[in-house]
Amino acid sequence: MNGTTTIEEFKKAVLDPAKRRHYQLAWLSTVDHKRIGVLYMLTGLFFFVVGGVEALFIRLQLAVPNNHFLHPDTFNQLFTMHGTTMIFLVAMPALFGFVNYILPLQIGARDMASRVSTPLVSGASRWAEFFCTSAFSPAALPRSAGSPMHL
Repeated sequence: MNGTTTIEEFKKAVLDPAKRRHYQLAWLSTVDHKRIGVLYMLTGLFFFVVGGVEALFIRLQLAVPNNHFLHPDTFNQLFTMHGTTMIFLVAMPALFGFVNYILPLQIGARDMASRVSTPLVSGASRWAEFFCTSAFSPAALPRSAGSPMHL
């Protein structure tokens, strides 16, 4: 919008369902390195909150001696999942996000060096990471006693 746009024109542009839908789909099917970097960082931020909740449960268990808030096996699984979450689901996506966002700007690349393969590979790897973390997280939740943690 520019300085001569009226409030009514702005409302029409913002509230138009077709334009909003196009904007949402543009984020999902992007090959822009900045948007891909932001999506990686949002994934890392989401799992940072998940890892924080795991850490909260660990601290609640350790707050007082002889606390029976968590079963010992559940505590061990939660401790392992906290470490896995923070390294593989927070630190790595955040690093990939910063690299995707900043590196092409630093080297002066025109949209990830070319329009042929690099942006497509980066976008595909972002969605592969999203689906893998989505499948990994529920599969690693503690189950009943004696049940294996793997699929």
